[in-house]
Amino acid sequence: MIKNITRKLFADSPQETLYHYTSFKGLLGIVESGVLWASDVRYMNDSAEMKHSADLIRDDVTRRMAGGHPNPKLLNQFLEWISHRITNGHMLFGASFRSNGNLLSQ
Repeated sequence: MIKNITRKLFADSPQETLYHYTSFKGLLGIVESGVLWASDVRYMNDSAEMKHSADLIRDDVTRRMAGGHPNPKLLNQFLEWISHRITNGHMLFGASFRSNGNLLSQ
């Protein structure tokens, strides 16, 4: 089941340009290695970012369940994982991409 979910997630391609804000040194590293790195969420600047993300996910999953999702058991398991692992777990990485390329706050 996880393989099917993963396959579906990676099948979606962005339809617009995505931007990733980094330093010039970071850009050189990306170009030279051909790899984008993600950061361990525990060491990001704003620890509230992870909680906010978990809250957004939790709200969306709850809305889908209330709307009659065909697999509420799976969504309940996902909510459990969000509640217990995403904010307290380990080995969770994040990277930031935007469709708005001219945003100085990034």
